[in-house]
Amino acid sequence: MTKPRSVLQKGLAGSKMDQSPLSTSDIKISTAKPTATSNLFMEGCIDRFLNYCPIPAMTVVFSGEVTCPVCGSKSFRYVELLYETPFFGNVLIQSGYCSACGYRLFDVEYAEVGRPARVIFTAKDGLDVAKSFLIRSRTGAVHSPDLGFSLEPGTQADSFITTVEGFMYKVIDYAERLKLLQPETAEKVDQFIDTVYRKIEEGGFTLVVEDPLGKSFIMPYRQETVRVVHLDEARG
Repeated sequence: MTKPRSVLQKGLAGSKMDQSPLSTSDIKISTAKPTATSNLFMEGCIDRFLNYCPIPAMTVVFSGEVTCPVCGSKSFRYVELLYETPFFGNVLIQSGYCSACGYRLFDVEYAEVGRPARVIFTAKDGLDVAKSFLIRSRTGAVHSPDLGFSLEPGTQADSFITTVEGFMYKVIDYAERLKLLQPETAEKVDQFIDTVYRKIEEGGFTLVVEDPLGKSFIMPYRQETVRVVHLDEARG
């Protein structure tokens, strides 16, 4: 598995974090330093998010025994499912198991793509940070021109859904790792971390999400904090 890599340049300005796959343990709100805002509003925030999600639909595309791609025996039980997800649209789930050699397969691919888009989110205060959701697909990149960091999808990056607050704590986690890898940058990294903690409480920063497949976006607490630019129109 590819390890996350970070590069500190000019106090994290222009730094890139090449992200390895994220497990479900990454889809959470950090409790390392919870804010008063998140404690007060998180229950209603989650309810609003769940109410937004439609009931998913699943269709079996194929199910049967086929030739195993590893051992060649016709004992590979293979299933293809078309799954309609709340935010990423239709995805194709491929799953298989060979009873002869034990080979297993599991993969998820997008069955459709959207328009390439740039989503610009401006957190005005702590409420926007705690109650807005970031939905990032495996092809989405996130950066902040104010804070000077970027999160680029790696070759095996996975999708994740979290609050903007939860994402900012993930940024802090990456910065803490950077201190271990590059101790000489500790002072600059500590300054960056202090700034991020302050912005989680107060807001006053911008996140930009770009996705060539149009699958990433931000569901804001206040609609006026988000602006979407379709990149195909901008280039035309």
